[in-house]
Amino acid sequence: MHTFVDAGENGMAAVVYLRFEEDGLVECALVGAKTRVTPLRYLSIPRSELQAAVIGTRLANTVTKSFSLRISQRYFWCDSRNVLCWLRSDHRRYSQYVAARVREVLDTTEIDEWHWIQSEWNVADDGTNDEKYPIILPDDHPVTHLVLADFHERYHHRNYATVANEVRRRFCIPRLRRTLRKMRHRCQWCRNCDVSPVPPEMAELPQARLAAFSRPFSHVGVDFFGPIEVIVGRKVEKRWGVLMTCLTIRALHIEVASSLNTSSCIMALNNFIARRGTPVCFYSDRGTNFIGASKELREAVRALDKHQLSKEFTTASTSWRFNPPATPHMGGSWERLVQLVKRNLTEILRSRRPTDEELRSALTLIEGVLNSRPLTEVPVDNESEPALTPNHFLLGSSDGSKPFTLCDDNVQTVRRGWQVSQVMANAFWKRWLRNYLPEITKRSKSKTGIDAPLQGVEVRELPLLLYSLMCSVCRI
Repeated sequence: MHTFVDAGENGMAAVVYLRFEEDGLVECALVGAKTRVTPLRYLSIPRSELQAAVIGTRLANTVTKSFSLRISQRYFWCDSRNVLCWLRSDHRRYSQYVAARVREVLDTTEIDEWHWIQSEWNVADDGTNDEKYPIILPDDHPVTHLVLADFHERYHHRNYATVANEVRRRFCIPRLRRTLRKMRHRCQWCRNCDVSPVPPEMAELPQARLAAFSRPFSHVGVDFFGPIEVIVGRKVEKRWGVLMTCLTIRALHIEVASSLNTSSCIMALNNFIARRGTPVCFYSDRGTNFIGASKELREAVRALDKHQLSKEFTTASTSWRFNPPATPHMGGSWERLVQLVKRNLTEILRSRRPTDEELRSALTLIEGVLNSRPLTEVPVDNESEPALTPNHFLLGSSDGSKPFTLCDDNVQTVRRGWQVSQVMANAFWKRWLRNYLPEITKRSKSKTGIDAPLQGVEVRELPLLLYSLMCSVCRI
């Protein structure tokens, strides 16, 4: 067994080798090594070399006890003549520091086992400089990737500057920042946490929203709101609002139902048809879609006989379509109007219970106000034509006012008047196509513009299924 010891300004080291010889074949193997940094208090080089000899002695004894093989001879190699001189002299002549360490060395080794070696041949000399210089690692080696991943996980996949600083203290890695950035891009945990979901392109509007030049209330969305408490004599009863909206021109019609049983709803819809005409199609939510409604309203709507409603109003020219379950976003057209009706009703009633007549009058007033709301941008100059409203299609103007004319039942006058009214209706529809249609067909949630499609899921990319995001792409 050969033990090499050495010391320097920065540290002390001891290295143990075993030399095997059998049938003329000689082999050497590194068994172990031990290093220590020099203390902060000043220590001379000879004393550091003596302390390295103590470290080498302890390491050699540990190795000897650990092996079951018989070690025929031991050699201790030191490049300090001062240490060898102290070992061969009377240790009682020296200071307590030197004497204590010389005695420890001689207690476990023989003086004949210690030999001098040139510094160039002393393999322990390399151990005195590992403490000064960091370990050099290539930037593209698998071991480097494992080291950086360990630091990255140790600092919770964040604190990138701290990770870079701690790595530089122990390792010298070329292009460290770029290597760390590549490692973070490969980290699946960071990819899952930092990914930004890319929504698909917004869906096209349904045909009911784009049915130009059609009779108002041809495509009708139906919704319920309430309950609203009214005073009937000395009793307090509940009433329900039934809102019908034209999906094309956004006009609305409100009926009051005394209850939400099937017959009461049928009567409310019959009243609407008698005043507005027979629709081409009814659209409504199912009972499971009343997410924002009160508990009482949800239970009442679920109790409706939807099959009976559909059967009552489904004819050769009329159909009824229910939105799919768990898709409340598809009823956004009438949900928005229900909110407006509730806000206006709250301002009119101001927390008091109305009578039946007062409630119907308030809802009729609200219906007229909301049907006069502008669908297009309100112009700021007087020369521009007024904003388009639902009442333009229902009454011919925003508030229903018309110029006074004398009644003339002449055939030519009647024919000409009919033609004028047809021209006015077509003019409103042209304004609807020119000013309103481009606004509702904008894909406002598409970040890359109206016409540019959004990027989908790439091959081998981990998809994130966001249900709320998927629901928001369909609208009505």
